[in-house]
Amino acid sequence: MERKNRQSVKRILSNNLFVLSTAFRTAPLTTIYALIRAAITDVTVFFEHTWLVAYLIDCIQYQKPFESALRAILIIVAFVIARFTVNELMKSRISPIGREKITRAVREKLYEKAKDMDISCYDNPEFYNDFVFAMDNAAARVENVINGLGELIRDITMLAVVGGYIMLMNGMTLLFVFVSFIASYFLNIIINKARFDLEKALNPIRRRRDYISRVFYLPDYVKEIRLSKVKEKLYDDFAETEKQIYTRLKKRTRKIAVLEFLRGYICNAFIFDFLFLLYLMFLAIIQKTLSFGALYGLYRSSQSAKWTINGLSDRIAYIQEQSLYIEKVRSFLAYEQTVASKQNPETIPDSNSIGTLELRNVSFTYPGAKAETLSDVTLTINQGEKIAIVGYNGAGKTTLVKLLMRLYDPCEGDISYGGKDLRNYDAAEYRNLFATLFQDYQIYAASVTQNVLAD
Repeated sequence: MERKNRQSVKRILSNNLFVLSTAFRTAPLTTIYALIRAAITDVTVFFEHTWLVAYLIDCIQYQKPFESALRAILIIVAFVIARFTVNELMKSRISPIGREKITRAVREKLYEKAKDMDISCYDNPEFYNDFVFAMDNAAARVENVINGLGELIRDITMLAVVGGYIMLMNGMTLLFVFVSFIASYFLNIIINKARFDLEKALNPIRRRRDYISRVFYLPDYVKEIRLSKVKEKLYDDFAETEKQIYTRLKKRTRKIAVLEFLRGYICNAFIFDFLFLLYLMFLAIIQKTLSFGALYGLYRSSQSAKWTINGLSDRIAYIQEQSLYIEKVRSFLAYEQTVASKQNPETIPDSNSIGTLELRNVSFTYPGAKAETLSDVTLTINQGEKIAIVGYNGAGKTTLVKLLMRLYDPCEGDISYGGKDLRNYDAAEYRNLFATLFQDYQIYAASVTQNVLAD
């Protein structure tokens, strides 16, 4: 499982570029804004609260002209006003519409793939779990990737700005930054991998628990709940799922808690709040090589560097984590149908003149099943015939109809219509020849007219 969840840098980049390309094609302005907003905000705040204050302190200490201080203040104020103006315009008018466009584009891709997905996929629990995950989480994960990349750009930009400032003031400070980054980066990779494995382990258990919850509140099951003893079984199953969740949480969160403590204390409190502060005090009190403005600027920039380093290591690991989820979405979108139409299908015969359906030595086994559902079935249904297929539950009646509709292809033998194999025809056009009503037919949340017209 660990090897399956590990991704190369190339694949991580590919997954993120896949998300960005979809977003750019759909809402370019919203996407660009999401990528640069955080960087512009934090850079402005740095110059406003660190550089400007340090400059004003030096102006006072060295008695510089008042005009110099006023000019610096006006420049920063102009940037702040411009930033607030653009942010409010994007946040209230442009971005909400852009996000909806991106969500729609992603969902339409998934719906287009889902409507043609082989029914056999529903018989594969692992594929079906990934399919449900993609449908439920794709839009949110796409937004997470864009926001995560925006924060990554913010962190890199801030690291460049703060790093440049520190280099001008005192280059040795970068040593503390570098050590903290390396330690945080590797610890975050381990932590996020542990969290992903935990969520993957909990997902099937939570699905089972959610099913039990639905049984108790959906009207479909209300009669059976009251007239049978199934509720006792459901109570037991619910208690068992909660026990399994608790056991996995207790086992796996202990490791996560220890790693987060090491990251929080060693990489942050010890390195920055103790060692770096001690170093600054040595320069200011013992060597007296720092001005008051430089002392303030280095202390504030060190705090910015600390949070930027934490954010950068978190962001890289977060983007890697999101890439694992995007991989599931891309795998689903890349799925190739097995029950598919040919490139140039043959014309379907007119059902009014030639309507013979014929099965020759047809056998079928569901994916993962050990026994055949249908074995060596030969059957001819001529135009105008009225037939009934009778058998006990599980004998294969519904499976036979699904094969006739070409929802599945037979494992052995062949099925023909009008004397030609069903695979020679366009599947959608062929299915339109029939009016089919299964015993578990679903009524959609629409009017009776709309339900009838949909068929």
